Amino acid sequence: MSFDSQLKTIKHMSFDSQLKTIKQNWLLVLLIVVLIGGLNFFKVNDLSYSKIATDTMEESFAMGKGIVPSYDGSFAPEVQQREITKTSFLTTEISRGSFYEKDLEIKNLVEDRKGLITNENRNKIDNNKRSYLTSSYTIKIPVENYENLLVELKKLGDIESFTENKDDITEQKLDIQNQLAAERSRLANYQKILTEAKTAEEKLQVTDRIFYQERTIKYLEDALKSATEKVSYSTIYLTINEKKSNFTSTAFITLSSIIGSFISSINYLIKFLVIIVPWTVVIYIIYRIKKRN
Repeated sequence: MSFDSQLKTIKHMSFDSQLKTIKQNWLLVLLIVVLIGGLNFFKVNDLSYSKIATDTMEESFAMGKGIVPSYDGSFAPEVQQREITKTSFLTTEISRGSFYEKDLEIKNLVEDRKGLITNENRNKIDNNKRSYLTSSYTIKIPVENYENLLVELKKLGDIESFTENKDDITEQKLDIQNQLAAERSRLANYQKILTEAKTAEEKLQVTDRIFYQERTIKYLEDALKSATEKVSYSTIYLTINEKKSNFTSTAFITLSSIIGSFISSINYLIKFLVIIVPWTVVIYIIYRIKKRN
């Protein structure tokens, strides 16, 4: 028998013996297959839930902890209806003695135009024993009444300073709305996954994601509400200063200053006499001598 024939015979016998061994141990082989399949199943399952925990870690998880995303305030030129916020800073000087009257007038003007004074700070300033009153107000006013109220406030007295800022937050508001819609959709997906979770560990993991997702949505809702209020209401920072007394900078003459001036005058007089008297005596003597001759 040739070498090739012997090799084929050995291979055939080896294969037959291996097959016979497998048939005799089929139960063990089946058990190994089941174990491998089960491990792969749990591995895939764990990976699916791990993805839930990581796909929003940098965005949703961060906002859930109170970190609201920042917006660059882009212009968004494609939007026709602009979202504009208005803020004004007005300082005016009112006549002396009219402070309480003007204070009441301001509050009536704001109330008549459905506005609200959210902060008021009143001070009495003493300057060289001459005091005057000053007060500052933070006024929130519906945007439709903003211009009218501003005109009336400018009539309170002499305007010392006025600044008006307008800010276009159209893109910022659109970004918040889009982000909010995406986060709500993500929350719905989490809730669906929770109903399909099998083990307690899976349910706990998804529940944590839902908790942070709900916090994310709450922060975005607050940000959207704040942006809407900025557009609906304008802000006026008003300061009124009572006119200072004309005598505030006047320096009254005191007894000590009078005495000091008198002593200084005597000193100058003495110096004058010390210088003039000797020369006067000399001149007089010369005059008498010449007269005798």
